[in-house]
Amino acid sequence: RNLQAYKEHSTQKVTSKVLVRDLLEWMDGPLARHWEPYDLFSSNCQHLVLEVQRFLLNPNTADCDRSQSAQEALLAAVEFNPLAVQGAPEALRHNRAFILAAAAKNPEALAYAPEPLLQDREFILDIVSSQGLALQGVPEEFLTDRDVALAAVQQSGDALQ
Repeated sequence: RNLQAYKEHSTQKVTSKVLVRDLLEWMDGPLARHWEPYDLFSSNCQHLVLEVQRFLLNPNTADCDRSQSAQEALLAAVEFNPLAVQGAPEALRHNRAFILAAAAKNPEALAYAPEPLLQDREFILDIVSSQGLALQGVPEEFLTDRDVALAAVQQSGDALQ
């Protein structure tokens, strides 16, 4: 884990008057409707912590655009731990744009992309064009693809190392 990244976040004082009951109702209601069961061994809890933090800072907007904030929280978690991709809802794990964004945050996230995406040459080109270091995680058959290698090196000179 990158503990320094946690220390760099500023501390925010909770000014809303949130009761424990309010937090539990939010967890049983809006949060429960869009989160999948949590697996402690294959996921981390950074995305959940970000959701709870958002609620505590402003409980009145906690229901606004839940899927977008959940996606943002997951992407923030992926930056520190690529395993967070596995904690995403299934629809999101198979979402091309989400996996592209996850790999852009952390090239190691590509290891958790679904097989159909990993077999898609255009997807691989998109990934290495936005994050050249992701070349390390592409399937072997694409490592000899001249266009893939060129796109990766154009994005990052260190891609072939």
